[in-house]
Amino acid sequence: MVDHSPLYNSFLIKTYLEYLRHHYPQLDLQPVLIEAGMSLYQVEDPAHWFTQETVDRFQEGLVRHTGDVDISRKVGRFTAHARVGGALRQYMLGLMSPAGIYGLMEKNYPLLSRGAVIKVKKIGPRRVEITATPKPGVAEKPYQCANRTGIFEMFPALFTKELATIEHPECFHRGQTCCRYIVSWRASETLRWRRLRNVTLLAGVLAAGATYGLLPFGLWAVVSAGMSIGVGFCAFWSERLEKRGLTKTIEDQRRAA
Repeated sequence: MVDHSPLYNSFLIKTYLEYLRHHYPQLDLQPVLIEAGMSLYQVEDPAHWFTQETVDRFQEGLVRHTGDVDISRKVGRFTAHARVGGALRQYMLGLMSPAGIYGLMEKNYPLLSRGAVIKVKKIGPRRVEITATPKPGVAEKPYQCANRTGIFEMFPALFTKELATIEHPECFHRGQTCCRYIVSWRASETLRWRRLRNVTLLAGVLAAGATYGLLPFGLWAVVSAGMSIGVGFCAFWSERLEKRGLTKTIEDQRRAA
């Protein structure tokens, strides 16, 4: 029996259309929508939700017209950079870290999809486990898992310019009970420099204390001054990067508004 429940918000389809306009400007989008049984009016309506059958037809048409079987994951990565995602991007930047974004995934995912239940568990400083379990009666397809993976990948890129690393040990579409993703990401450059500053400061204090009285005072003073300069440079550079990051965040929020 075909399920006609409204499951997927029009925002998802709008993101696909913007991706197509950006990467396939020669493609006429109207036939793609007509084949799927969609109208541009429905796509532009933020309160409209599409059924599983409708989005499946849309996906089939995309692959047929573009020849790209991996398009769903690429669109997922594109989500935060799309103009239609301006408000979403502004909200995510306001959380100030990938961990903050992933931490609110359970609350925010239903705003885009009613087809699966999301659970998030933090398993490390920059590592989370996300499970997505299709709701009873929902015939979710592999391309939707791929799109979800792309979305999970792109969050850290808002802050570090690098995609997250995704491990996908379990998948509903391979016969498991859910899709499980292990997501990890690198620390931002600002955080790395801040940690280097702290390590250098600690090493300098310990070295100065340990060598005081053992080295000639002149040599001890030179070594201590060198360590101080190193700490000062790390502090200066980490602060500069932090200010640059804050400026970029403000500019991104202004453009997204």
